[in-house]
Amino acid sequence: MQTTRSTCVSFYLFVGVGLFYNFLSQCKCELLDRKIRENGVVCTEKLLNRCLRHINLKELSKNISVYTSPIGPLCLGALSSVKHGSENTESKKFVEDILSASKYGLDVDCGMPDEALYGRTGYLNCLITLRENNFDIPVSVVSSITDAILKSGQKTAGAYKSDGFYNRLMYQSSKRDLCMPPLIFEWYNECYLGAAHGFAGILTTLLKFRFSFLLKVYRLFPGSISSHSLNQLILPTVDWMSQLQLSNGNWSPSLGDSESHDILVHWCHGATGVIPLMLSAYKITGENKYLKCALDGGEAVWTRGLLHKGCGLCHGSAGSGFALLEIYQTTQDPKYLYRAIKVYRLFPGSISSHSLNQLILPTVDWMSQLQLSNGNWSPSLGDSESHDILVHWCHGATGVIPLMLSAYKITGENKYLKCALDGGEAVWTRGLLHKGCGLCHGSAGSGFALLEIYQTTQDPKYLYRAIKIDVKLAVFVPDYMEIPVPLCEPFSLCPNKITGENKYLKCALDGGEAVWTRGL
Repeated sequence: MQTTRSTCVSFYLFVGVGLFYNFLSQCKCELLDRKIRENGVVCTEKLLNRCLRHINLKELSKNISVYTSPIGPLCLGALSSVKHGSENTESKKFVEDILSASKYGLDVDCGMPDEALYGRTGYLNCLITLRENNFDIPVSVVSSITDAILKSGQKTAGAYKSDGFYNRLMYQSSKRDLCMPPLIFEWYNECYLGAAHGFAGILTTLLKFRFSFLLKVYRLFPGSISSHSLNQLILPTVDWMSQLQLSNGNWSPSLGDSESHDILVHWCHGATGVIPLMLSAYKITGENKYLKCALDGGEAVWTRGLLHKGCGLCHGSAGSGFALLEIYQTTQDPKYLYRAIKVYRLFPGSISSHSLNQLILPTVDWMSQLQLSNGNWSPSLGDSESHDILVHWCHGATGVIPLMLSAYKITGENKYLKCALDGGEAVWTRGLLHKGCGLCHGSAGSGFALLEIYQTTQDPKYLYRAIKIDVKLAVFVPDYMEIPVPLCEPFSLCPNKITGENKYLKCALDGGEAVWTRGL
């Protein structure tokens, strides 16, 4: 594929999958084959090099976020070069380039956003990650960016106050009597409240640098934010955010929205992304009002925010799961751990008993009778056995096995289990694919089918077979990374797309206990 500069920005989205492979190379799990760990190093390097070939540091003048700018590949390069034993000079160069980019975020009038995905807060998150991995990051660099964020917030707040825009904006809101906070943040002339572009993401990051009342420790970079800034600017704005919570526990996407706009319960817009802010404020101040906001937000996530759009952070179930997990980590209430696990299940009662018994199960039974004598299923209805070629997730036994196992679990009828086991033999004898490591036509699909049989039967034979596919992934992933990937489905930290091999490897490391839930 010929790559043009117009598409190169999309290659920064490969950083997300690169970080996954970087983590994989450091994983201590005993189930993980050494070859896969070594392969994590290879894949990290290939993805990093793919990004670095097209990197343009001039782009940093408009965007310094780790999520969507050259800062992302530089951060990955620093992390991987140290962990994989490269010379310190290589990692030092990556860090120097990152620190040098701080100059683009100092001028509050330069047009650089304050928010996470494209602005200063995303840059701070890079510095936090590097510090957590024992890089020496000067406090002065952190302070210069936090000061710029606070100055920008004060300047915008002053403008909103002087021209009466805040009062006009809040007039249609049920919170119209709420006094203006000392900090106001905009993104494209809109005051977003959520984690991606708004107050929640910015304030949560700023609170990471302050003393925790409950934990009795500094988190990171002590002294980078003054007590005056915390007590006169940041915490009053957090308190104002807490008062914007709606009666149902959610937050509106933007400042001034009426309750009729209360639609989204996402990480980017809504309670899902504000919960970490409330929990951070609770840990710092010890004030129960923030914990209550987080718990009420957790109820909104549980009742309205179990998203089926995908498995991503921003608009998907991962964001919902993170919010509930953080409540559990703070409260140790097992209810929230249970709910976080249940995030990946479909809503109960969404299908009636009539629909199940009169429509769905009879169709599943018909499907079971279409199984061929060798355990496979034909690609299409009416195909003769001469068309019995494919044993893929998209066409063949690999994708039908989960259906048969689901029917067995619901009905208890052994005929469905037998279909699944016969299909498993077809996968093992004919479906260990060499085309790649993906879900649809690759090894990951085969692995999921065998893992789910193991989960259902607890027969170690199927776990052994699934682990053997780990080795195949270790062999084929490096070559696969050379295959051009459609940029409409990028490998990203935030969008809803995530590669089949990532899912499979994670499930394999869990010993089959976390087989990817279908239907999200």
